[in-house]
Amino acid sequence: MSHLAARKPEKFYQEIEFTDEERASQTKMIMHLFEHWKLSPTQQAICLGLSTHSRSSLGLYRRGKSYLPLYPDLQSRVAYLLTIHSALRKLFPENKEIAYTWIHRPNKYFENYTPFEIICRDRYEGLKKVSDYLENALTI
Repeated sequence: MSHLAARKPEKFYQEIEFTDEERASQTKMIMHLFEHWKLSPTQQAICLGLSTHSRSSLGLYRRGKSYLPLYPDLQSRVAYLLTIHSALRKLFPENKEIAYTWIHRPNKYFENYTPFEIICRDRYEGLKKVSDYLENALTI
């Protein structure tokens, strides 16, 4: 599913339909990413644009009992999350620890806020800012 993050999220998820297998894979990838980033359930909900009281839904996703919904907003967020993850793995191929902790490290570009603080503060636009920043870093 790495090809999913390569296209612009706003248009991509309006163009395709997912099989149950693809939805299961996508949900599993996002839940694993949240584990690697050490995000609390509240932080996970913020990333996905869900209510911060969505603990039961997050638990179902984590256990593979339910899939992430195909709502365009949520799927755009997923695409940004996967783009961020992919860019970090490319930028730090020899050091997974940095790739997984970068999101929690202060960054001069974000006025010494962590990228995750930007995501929490600006929500959808924060995901886009962080994703765009990393995509630009890959082209330098």
